[in-house]
Amino acid sequence: MAEKYFVASNSGGGFCSYYEGAFDTRKFSRIYAIKGGSGTGKATFMKDVAREAEKRGYSVCYIYCSSDAQSLDGIIINEPKIAVLDGTAPHIYEPKTVGAVDSIVNLGAFLDENLLRESRGVIEKVSLQKQRGFLAAYGYLRAYASICESIDILVKPAVNMEKLKKHARRIVENVQTGQGNEKNLLVRSIGMRGLSSFDTYYERARIYYEIHDLFDSAHIFMSELYSALKERRADMRISNDPIMPRRLDAVEIEGEGLAFEITNEGREGSRAINMRRFIDGSAVSLIKADYRAAARVRDSALSLALAEFEKIKKHHFILEEIYGAAMDFSAKEEYTHHFCNKIFENN
Repeated sequence: MAEKYFVASNSGGGFCSYYEGAFDTRKFSRIYAIKGGSGTGKATFMKDVAREAEKRGYSVCYIYCSSDAQSLDGIIINEPKIAVLDGTAPHIYEPKTVGAVDSIVNLGAFLDENLLRESRGVIEKVSLQKQRGFLAAYGYLRAYASICESIDILVKPAVNMEKLKKHARRIVENVQTGQGNEKNLLVRSIGMRGLSSFDTYYERARIYYEIHDLFDSAHIFMSELYSALKERRADMRISNDPIMPRRLDAVEIEGEGLAFEITNEGREGSRAINMRRFIDGSAVSLIKADYRAAARVRDSALSLALAEFEKIKKHHFILEEIYGAAMDFSAKEEYTHHFCNKIFENN
């Protein structure tokens, strides 16, 4: 099973990055940061390296781009602890221990700069349109998050917090005490491909709980579950909600084979925690109309954000086409071959 995650998100607060934790130099023997614009083949380069690593018997963790869930932002080759990542904006990565651990891979070296100069006007215009699109999308996501907070105010009084807390603590009472380590490894994103998700937590789990949402209350249970695990100093992988990063949408307890995720998917073999059991039906009936009205506005804000990401995608691929036409891909492929031989020769 190939592990797939995001380590950044487009959120109500703008671009949110967990790059620093995911690619902490202390965790790796080597880190290679790729520089180069859209269309220079950064994602293809990482795919080629990952394919070579797997061919040589290594396992690979794939980190995908939060704005384009079909494009790679990085790979982690687990056994030799090697990371290869996109070091360009918005997730700029600058080497901290040059040569000792991290190095720059400059795919821009294979660009024909004369061709790019001829397209300068178009590049500047489209880049500005793309930048404005992100600003608009973030504005709508900010509105979405704000409405979610208002919904919280409506719904929380209907939640039996005492019952919810007791259940959250009981369900993790046998989890072993760890070191309290946490890894931000997201399985959801919103971007140019719309709303995207991976099944990684489900696929890794021996025991998998689905928290079935109702009136947007599932995050309350997840928060209490997380607090209970923190008290036990459990080692966790956590998936932050992409739009509202302070909320969690999935948690895995490392070494326990136990995972929890907010979803109504009904996956095979999963165990369900239905939020209905913690909600007072009579209290909910008093706020149903207000909830539905707020939910319509929230969903409209999300639709507007998705429409902006669709426009951004068009600008993005125009830039990719311009840069791709200026690339010497045969030279880049030859470099990739030598790069793979170099990094794997001592492993």
